[in-house]
Order: sequence, then structure tokens, then C-alpha cells
Amino acid sequence: MSINTILMSLVAAFIGAVFLALVMYIQRNVNSKAAAQALSLITALAGSLVLSAADEVRTLKDPTKPGAWTPEEKARIKGRVLTDLKAFGADSIVQFKGLNGVTPESMEALLDRLVEQQVEVLRSKSKPLTVTAA
Repeated sequence: MSINTILMSLVAAFIGAVFLALVMYIQRNVNSKAAAQALSLITALAGSLVLSAADEVRTLKDPTKPGAWTPEEKARIKGRVLTDLKAFGADSIVQFKGLNGVTPESMEALLDRLVEQQVEVLRSKSKPLTVTAA
């Protein structure tokens, strides 16, 4: 084997290794951006759903109106928001889970936390995150 053949093999191996590293870097960043976008959409949807439930909550908390704000009502409304979030955000949830290897239990906890976070945002008189046209 000549020195030229050995050098050409080493150069080809080096180029292959650099190319593989570049492809892996691009995939990691694209997946991270896609995951961030999916999470952003899920968060925005959670904000919209919490905002849409706010009037019902205010009515139940108002002593001059029928109904009462009870732990059961709180659980019912939160359950409805979570169910709607899973239904309307299904594609983004699947994408986020797939890109991050999130377990169903972890995803459930994340969705629950996002809803609670949006409730806190609404309570602080801030506008919940919503999707806006770019």
C-alpha cells in the first residue's frame, strides 16, 4: 500500500467523520427547535383554554350567581381544560413527546403544570400566552 493510498483513506475517513458530526449537530438543533416550537404551541393553547374557562370560574365564584366554586367544580373545569388541551394539541404533544422521549406520565405532569402556570398568569392580571399570526 502506497503512502498516497493511506493518506487518501485517512482524508476520506476524516471527511466522513466530520460529515457525520455535522449531520448529528444539525439533527440535534432541528429537533430542539421543533420541540421548542411544539412546546410553545402547547403552552399557547393552554393559555387560550384557561382564558376561555375564566368566565365560568368567575361565575361560580360570584355569590350573587347560581353555583358555587367547590373543589369538585375546580377539578371538573381543570379536567375539561386538560382534555381539550390533549385533543386540540394532540399533534404538538405527539411531536414533543417523540422529540424528547417523554414518558406519558411525564407528559401528563407537564400538561398539568402548563395549565396551572397559565392560571397563575391569568391571576396576575397578565394576558395568558396565545398564538398570534406571524
